[in-house]
Amino acid sequence: MHDRWSAALVVDPHDPYFFDHPLDHLPGMALVCGLFELLRSADGIEGTRRQMLVSLRFPLFCELGEPVGLEAVVPAPARSVAFVGHLAASGGDGASTAGDIGLRAFQGETTVCEGTVGFRTGEPPRPEVPRTRVSSPVPPADPALVHRQHPENVLISGMDANHSVAVRRPPMGHPLASPPGAPARIELVIDAARQFATMINHVAGRSRPGATFVLLDLDADLPGDLSGDIELNWTPEPPARGRLSLTIRVLVDGAPRGHVGFRYYVATPAVYDRLRRPTASTGGQA
Repeated sequence: MHDRWSAALVVDPHDPYFFDHPLDHLPGMALVCGLFELLRSADGIEGTRRQMLVSLRFPLFCELGEPVGLEAVVPAPARSVAFVGHLAASGGDGASTAGDIGLRAFQGETTVCEGTVGFRTGEPPRPEVPRTRVSSPVPPADPALVHRQHPENVLISGMDANHSVAVRRPPMGHPLASPPGAPARIELVIDAARQFATMINHVAGRSRPGATFVLLDLDADLPGDLSGDIELNWTPEPPARGRLSLTIRVLVDGAPRGHVGFRYYVATPAVYDRLRRPTASTGGQA
């Protein structure tokens, strides 16, 4: 038995964030944001100290001009407790809970995004002496390095010598903004990490201008109470070719609180053009 919620995803093709730069498809982050909004409409998902375990894959591009449906499927025994953090863990060591919520975005019979959200007890270890919070605004990274055109859509600072960036809170009215004093949205941290991965490929991977980052899947292990100063950190790895993988550590007020990971590949303009032909068989979201 299960409960099922569904909704239609409506995204303005002139939205200043999702379409900050020209796209020939609906961006993957629009699907991520829509699915989390569906969860919020059913019950609250922020504010709990339990970790949220997110796993999403993007098998195909989501096409413009076609209706997009969203669906969340919750096992009935978890219906009234999954979101408020009382779902018992399957083990005593902080393992994933047994009541994972299924998520799906689709166009007609075609799935364009699918995965799960679960919860686990316990928290990652904190450092003995967390760094002092510094909540003053930080300047944005170079928009070109994160494939944005407008500074208000740049969600991270420049990268420091420790391969870290600060997550910037967007202004009110922005799709990823939270009310004053409220925890940061999960989507904000996920998209900030995606921008950081894009920067890393330009700065460390030396990607060519015009290259497109095709997202295949993502996973995240994040707390529901993302309050405080959020930083992202990356450990340099040897360069790789083909399909790539990056894991970005998430720190809140200097304490390690989880991670966001991506699997993707970098497509040259010529390769991307072949992907977007009707006969292309490889999917993903940029």
